[in-house]
Amino acid sequence: MRRAGQEAAQGLGTTAEGVEWFEGLPEDDQRKVLHTLVLFCGQARASAAQAAASFRMRG
Repeated sequence: MRRAGQEAAQGLGTTAEGVEWFEGLPEDDQRKVLHTLVLFCGQARASAAQAAASFRMRG
């Protein structure tokens, strides 16, 4: 991921910056990013409650 994506993932950037970065990617790159995120989430084995809390924290 590019810097903006990394910063958003680490909580260093704003959600709006992350969304802007993601929406600026070509569709194929958006798919690649989403695929990578799915893999990360699967490896983390977060529970549904943990995932929901994470989304609430990011706004």
